[in-house]
Amino acid sequence: MQISYNKLWKVLIDNGMTSAELRKRADFAPNTLTKLKQNQPVALTLLLKICEVLDTDIGNIMSFVPGNGTTTRQTQDNILEYSNISMALSIDFNYVYYINLGTDEYVEYQSKDNKEMKFTYDGIDFFRDFESSIIKSVHKEDRNEVLSFFEKSHLLNGLRSSSVLTITYRMLEDSAYNYFRAKAILSPSNGVDYLVIGISNVDSAVKRELEQTNALNSALQMANKDPLTNVGNSNAYKQAEKQYNAMIANGEIRDFSIVFCDVNDLKVTNDSLGHAAGDALIKYVSNTICSSFKHSPVFRIGGDEFVVFLSGEDFDKKDTIFKNLRLLNKKQALAGKNVFSCGMATYNPETDFSVSSVLERADSMMYYNKRELKAIQSATN
Repeated sequence: MQISYNKLWKVLIDNGMTSAELRKRADFAPNTLTKLKQNQPVALTLLLKICEVLDTDIGNIMSFVPGNGTTTRQTQDNILEYSNISMALSIDFNYVYYINLGTDEYVEYQSKDNKEMKFTYDGIDFFRDFESSIIKSVHKEDRNEVLSFFEKSHLLNGLRSSSVLTITYRMLEDSAYNYFRAKAILSPSNGVDYLVIGISNVDSAVKRELEQTNALNSALQMANKDPLTNVGNSNAYKQAEKQYNAMIANGEIRDFSIVFCDVNDLKVTNDSLGHAAGDALIKYVSNTICSSFKHSPVFRIGGDEFVVFLSGEDFDKKDTIFKNLRLLNKKQALAGKNVFSCGMATYNPETDFSVSSVLERADSMMYYNKRELKAIQSATN
């Protein structure tokens, strides 16, 4: 790139600035002014520094080299191309880094308020400097992931198989953490591999996405929850049954049990005491089941029916928990109070090929318990 010293002098006068002051503020060597006077080529980074100090457009100080007309048009096209690229980058990114992968030297550009990209900094070791910046400014929960992403080896290996790499993370800006998204691409030029990294503030978009996701999750939870007891409803049970059937088919699960519960004489309670009393009874049964099987999902699959999938800690202690639950119901029956019947069955990988076969055995055991409890109640009345 070449600068027209006459044009530069005019811009200096317009800004009320001397060449010495420009050299000091743009931080370039004293002999650079001599190069400028002799119309010698200068680096793009220097050109951008000068434009930044003078707050002028790049075309106002560039020299158009005389020739057969082609060079001038090419130079003009280059300026137009740079201007267009700069504007496009400023719309998409807040920061752009242009890194020489042979030397790790880099140039940083910034855009404020979607205005033209402007040179802000250059350095000799991007990966060292950026690691330090990450440690200082990236949210601690995202820091390790971001450090790994910006490792030189990770970027090079990733960009061999993908045209672009992307990461979203939280970074401190204006005393608050905002969401940023970084995109990295390779850009070979004149036999040299360059890495271009664009970073944009996507805080509003990400937070809007999170709000929409949370709203959707809340809607799904509402759709899968029984409004009276707050346990899973029949829709949720069907999803769980589908997941367990898939695990059974794939041989991914060996240990689980199903508990089937049914509220005794719910219709009698509704007819004699009203539906409010019936609802209270259903809540009592649900709370008792949930407090017994604290680590297992509970589903209300019908008006008076509940199903529990036992695994993990509840599965390991299933016999003790189930025995205590039946003893509780026996005491309630002896006292003439409302009870619920329970049956339990354990999955056998040799004979059970779906949840339904386990559920059928639990259902049979529940009806056996129901007959026992009704016999106790009849004897005490």
